[in-house]
Amino acid sequence: MKKIYYISSREIVDGIIHEATVIKETAKTYIAEINGYERTLRKTDMSFGYIEKYRAFEEYTDALMWLKERVEKLIIGNTDTIYKKTLENEKLRALKKRIIGDAIASVNADEDTAETESKTKAAFVKNYLSPLLRAARICVRGAEYVKDEKTGEETVVITCTNGYTREKCVTADSLIALARDSMQGL
Repeated sequence: MKKIYYISSREIVDGIIHEATVIKETAKTYIAEINGYERTLRKTDMSFGYIEKYRAFEEYTDALMWLKERVEKLIIGNTDTIYKKTLENEKLRALKKRIIGDAIASVNADEDTAETESKTKAAFVKNYLSPLLRAARICVRGAEYVKDEKTGEETVVITCTNGYTREKCVTADSLIALARDSMQGL
């Protein structure tokens, strides 16, 4: 079963990242069991809760990076001279060191970097390139990243509104090169 990772705004200083199991997934939402309740998360903002706001992420590393950015903002916003929050700042600085260590460890623990790169490219095409092409109003329904497991060839399949598809080879491309190569000739 698919897992998502979520962080409570009240637990940012403690650096706690919770894990939840996705019960059902639709095109626009996840339904996950969180704290014994079924919660619906829109994929567009991945947040829920009113008083205690939660942020959710599909990947653990994304949760770590968001937490790191949030910690950096809290450290900058809570200067010792103005707010006298030295203890909190020390906890935040220690948390930032731990997050950086966890992020490095998670990258080192990932033995198959090609698989990670494929997941990153697939997410980039799904979340950024496809909406960009639709928003450009050039008769494109969407784009999809496909990797041939046998040959290792990476392709972006662009589907037009009339059903016609184009395949663009993006093997060994960076994300910016992937976007450029995919849009070339549209």
